[in-house]
Amino acid sequence: MSRPAVPEALKRPALRRAKQRADALRADLRRRRARHRFAAALTALREIAPADPDPELLEELRAGWGDPDSAPAGLLAAAISHFRAASGEGVECGSGLSTVVLGVYAEALGRRWWALEHHPEWRARVADELARHGLRAARVLEAPLVDHGGHRWYAVPDELPERIELVLCDGPPADRPGLELARYGLLPVLGDRFGERVTVLLDDAGRPGEQSVLALWESAGLRWSSGSAERQFAIVTRD
Repeated sequence: MSRPAVPEALKRPALRRAKQRADALRADLRRRRARHRFAAALTALREIAPADPDPELLEELRAGWGDPDSAPAGLLAAAISHFRAASGEGVECGSGLSTVVLGVYAEALGRRWWALEHHPEWRARVADELARHGLRAARVLEAPLVDHGGHRWYAVPDELPERIELVLCDGPPADRPGLELARYGLLPVLGDRFGERVTVLLDDAGRPGEQSVLALWESAGLRWSSGSAERQFAIVTRD
């Protein structure tokens, strides 16, 4: 005896569930491949640190990290170069791939790299990556955005070093109306910790807001030059 036909209305939920399971399996497979790709590239980076990496290796790390908004290879290379040239500790405004990469160099140089992060879920992701790869020389600190007497910027954690020689400034977010000057707060909040040879790498320096920030910093005695046309950042130093 032939089986009765299954009504189309009953098929659809089952098909949807099957498609959802298949999509979830494919997404999990992509994540696993990206994680493996990233781990392999990070192992290669640790093998050459503290020497300068090839641009291709930095691009491989970006591909494995999987965030198109992560720091471009040119900015990563500049941060590595300036961190190698410094003798003190480095601080990052925001966190992400750059935190992990600079953590490798902090490990190789016997120094520390600190990242300020206001977003709890993102901080947890970056901290998990550091822990997964055993990078103890870098830490991502919880730093909510608070008012500093007219400047809304990161709260300063107790762990942050008293003397800073390098800052990678890619935060707080400044890409929405009303937030254009969000990164200005670095100078009034942390300026008293800057060493005599401090260098600040300001990402997104081609945007109008960051141009205004640079002008304000310049009026306070800092000077800057363009760092890259790839995704423009500025190299800021003390006069």
